[in-house]
Amino acid sequence: MHPEASASLEPEPRHIVDRLRLEFDGSIARLEEVRIDVEALAELNSRVPTQPAVPRKVLTVEEAARALDVCHATVERLVSSGEIESCLNGASRRIPVDARDAFVGNGGGPA
Repeated sequence: MHPEASASLEPEPRHIVDRLRLEFDGSIARLEEVRIDVEALAELNSRVPTQPAVPRKVLTVEEAARALDVCHATVERLVSSGEIESCLNGASRRIPVDARDAFVGNGGGPA
């Protein structure tokens, strides 16, 4: 290709600068829109009333195990031996929070 022909296909530097300026200005405007949206959402979120946590009265075996810092099998063994009280909710075993607290309060022995 002839050098003069390739030079005419390249955009002039001022066109490149103008195009970049438009893209940059558009990006800044979009960032400002996003910032305004985020502030509006934060304001709306601050108005949403929060619900107080409802204290749980029973724990799953896994939750009791985590609370006692023991494994699932240990809680099952404690339940089987009667060292910690439990109840069935359908087919699911639950440990009353009071029973867990009594177990801990008795130094890890039967209530």
